Amino acid sequence: MAGNVYFSAKSLREDATGSVDDLVARHYGHPAVVPALESVPGEAPERPTVVSARSDADGVQVRWRARGATSVALWHLPDEETGQAQLADGRHLVAVVRAERAAGEIVHEGADGSGFYAVTAYDRTWQQSEPSAAVAVRR
Repeated sequence: MAGNVYFSAKSLREDATGSVDDLVARHYGHPAVVPALESVPGEAPERPTVVSARSDADGVQVRWRARGATSVALWHLPDEETGQAQLADGRHLVAVVRAERAAGEIVHEGADGSGFYAVTAYDRTWQQSEPSAAVAVRR
């Protein structure tokens, strides 16, 4: 089956019954990575690097380098392992942000300074790079 469906999103934006808020709270509590667009040519960026992960009063500040990326995903992991199993667990995904330059940073607000941080880089078609090495948080 294929095709398009068109409808008015006005009732979703207004959310008079609270059903959208309920849906978001129950099913969209974690960020998500956009699936790769296989129908559009693209190439995964080179493997990014976590430059630092430092604990501060607001949480953990993570800095990275991701050349050729249009977006970057930040992962908070329990150990140094950055395999598919760890990256398939959405509970480890902290944020997905646009990469405005080759270097970037984000604060994982409220983080307690435990664990390790890694990043993955994406091109404009969401082709994923190899994950960076996981870096322990410095206090």
